[in-house]
Amino acid sequence: MNTWIGIPFLSAFMFVMGGILVGHLLWYRDRSRDVNAIKDAEKKYAKAKAAARSRKHHFLGLQTDISSLQTSRDELQAENEQLRQWLKDQKQLTHGAETELGHLRAEHSRFELAAQDA
Repeated sequence: MNTWIGIPFLSAFMFVMGGILVGHLLWYRDRSRDVNAIKDAEKKYAKAKAAARSRKHHFLGLQTDISSLQTSRDELQAENEQLRQWLKDQKQLTHGAETELGHLRAEHSRFELAAQDA
């Protein structure tokens, strides 16, 4: 029989095939652990993705609420400013009416005195 590196070809072939088989078994065992780790990581990722999606929807809902509240606030501020202006106008009218009433009372008093003197 022929030899290769001092051992027969059949023995060298069997030795190489045995090494390939042992390598395959070791790789398969390590690979199964990797597959399980990948599955666990995918589960964690799916949970985190669902939580992020939930937070995003909640955030978008809050943004909608904020914008509607800001619109309401702006409307109320405008109404408040209108009411303040109306109050200012009413105060000016009241002051003018009080001044005119004072003048009318003074004039009335003069007429009464003139009527008594006559």
